[in-house]
Amino acid sequence: MYIIGIDGGGTKTKVCVFDILGNYHGELVCGPSSIDTRDINESLKEIKETIFRILDDKNDIYISSAFLGLGGISSKDDSLKVEEAFRKLEFCDDLTKISAKNDIYNAHAGGLEGNDGYTYIIGTGSVLFGTYQNDSFRVGGYSHKEGDPGSSYALGRKALKILAKVLDNRVIETPFTTQLKVLLDVNNYAEYVTMINGINRTKTADLAKTVTKFAEFNDIHALNIIDTETTELQLMLKAMLSTLNSPKKDISIIGSLGNADTVFKEMLYKKISSLGDFNVFEAKLDPVYGSIILAFKQINNGLYTKYFKIKG
Repeated sequence: MYIIGIDGGGTKTKVCVFDILGNYHGELVCGPSSIDTRDINESLKEIKETIFRILDDKNDIYISSAFLGLGGISSKDDSLKVEEAFRKLEFCDDLTKISAKNDIYNAHAGGLEGNDGYTYIIGTGSVLFGTYQNDSFRVGGYSHKEGDPGSSYALGRKALKILAKVLDNRVIETPFTTQLKVLLDVNNYAEYVTMINGINRTKTADLAKTVTKFAEFNDIHALNIIDTETTELQLMLKAMLSTLNSPKKDISIIGSLGNADTVFKEMLYKKISSLGDFNVFEAKLDPVYGSIILAFKQINNGLYTKYFKIKG
């Protein structure tokens, strides 16, 4: 009898398999499974094939518990749709415990090794998720169209706005904005309009690297952008603390923007510490292991600690 953990997004899916005694059987990567970008039945067909590959096409596969953390799940109806589809796979039956939730749940579980606390995901987008006992709360993570404050995308958007102000002399030019001109091949109004109407989310988010680079040189515009966006992340934590009545002090951070040794991390940690004596650290486990932990927990089985060497 096996335990399945799945972490699926818009570009790839990780599938991990344990048995109910806590023994690790392997993990593999397959195609995307975010439900807002791919049909769930197509995704599950590939996930099923991946499970068979991990277990060497055994004939006696039975799944006791599975947790699917998938991008795009935003409602109970979404969860139910995925759970019902997974249950139809031949290695499940009516007794198989299946849960499907947004991938923030397993990312949080991996980051904190299955314990209560808070998890920031600070990448192209941004979100803060917290749990305490049977309660949970989410701050942010709506869409890049809302702004995704504190994210790489948000830094990039701020950089684009500063560049526009430099072009018409509303603010001074600095080495940072000069570099933006080079990167974006923009030197005047017409070139800026063409660029801003065509630049996509990914390329906008890539500009965050330039922001953090020039902040290290104390460029005023880069520093102001980081100050603004780390304050947004601080505001997210304020909202979390005022809503989720929890004494927990652990905060895990997922994503290179929040973990790289830059001015961004330094400012973020200072603003977090202004709200309390928190223990802030990079996520401890990969999100797919968070799915494994949640799959074990939902059948009240603590043997996952055998592999992860976590005190249960």
